[in-house]
Amino acid sequence: MTQQTLPEILIEQLSQVETLSELLHIEYQLLNAGKVDLLRLNEVTEKKQYWLTALRHSEQKRITSSEQCGSSPPYQQDTTLAAIWQKIEPQIKQLYQRNSQNGLILKQHMQLNQEQLRFLKKRHSPALYGEHGQTENIVASGYQVKI
Repeated sequence: MTQQTLPEILIEQLSQVETLSELLHIEYQLLNAGKVDLLRLNEVTEKKQYWLTALRHSEQKRITSSEQCGSSPPYQQDTTLAAIWQKIEPQIKQLYQRNSQNGLILKQHMQLNQEQLRFLKKRHSPALYGEHGQTENIVASGYQVKI
């Protein structure tokens, strides 16, 4: 296997960032749908993790290659590298913002689910003791059912 050049690594990173951007957009759409498709969301999340790992790996390669070349971002000494880097950098910032936004939306979904579970548990779990020391359910409709 031949070692990649710095331009090849940057092009690889640009491709990875673009793929992650697409996945985060899909994730955003899934989280904002009326009903979240959990299977599809899980699939997108797994793909996102794969591409994040790939990006971390190529970032390590970029750092090593940059050190060997004696250059660093924004690569002003090389117009080709600088042009690629100028495409990568703003997309990375957008990825961070979109991922944070998706995380907040997901957190809201989780909080809502917890509230709904607490409500259901409160309404349908035995909570009071009846006249014979047995538990008694109180149903939201107003009817009492003894167990």
